[in-house]
Amino acid sequence: LNLPRNCFIIQHCYISAKELPPTEFYGYGFGLTVQKAVCAASKEFVERISEYAKDKRRKNAQKVEPRNGVFCEKFPKNARST
Repeated sequence: LNLPRNCFIIQHCYISAKELPPTEFYGYGFGLTVQKAVCAASKEFVERISEYAKDKRRKNAQKVEPRNGVFCEKFPKNARST
């Protein structure tokens, strides 16, 4: 964390969403101020949701016959690129 040695208080923040399972979708952060702790927790929360969406998109991809020995993935039309 690169905290100064004379710092005795560190703020902690935990974020979760009501509709999502807290075991997968959460964020936590530390900081010298409450605002920095909330920012760190928010960033981690968004990163977890983004990773979940990428994994879900990969699982929905369809394997296509190889072209010139290279396998391709065909994504559904409604899939968004991130």
